[in-house]
Amino acid sequence: SGQPGVIHLLLKDGAGKPLSGMSISGLLYRNAHAGIDQPLTAAQTRDGGYEVRITPPEPGLWELRLQVTGTAEPMSFSHRLEVTLNSTGVLNNDVR
Repeated sequence: SGQPGVIHLLLKDGAGKPLSGMSISGLLYRNAHAGIDQPLTAAQTRDGGYEVRITPPEPGLWELRLQVTGTAEPMSFSHRLEVTLNSTGVLNNDVR
């Protein structure tokens, strides 16, 4: 907590091809405390690859909520993160 981190996303279509040119925004949400949620925007780093920079201000359970636009149907993604005083985990989800 209190340390910057990066969440790497790899977006693919149903056939496994990378999705580039998407617009990704969202929120790092903490239900337990109002007012410390963080708006997020992802930057494309490679073909289908994006990264979101976060700095959770305190440990606990957080929810990463993302909206992806740029396809025929907008997509939503939500994932619970546990932030500890010394988090070094890797989030690896395959979103299609």
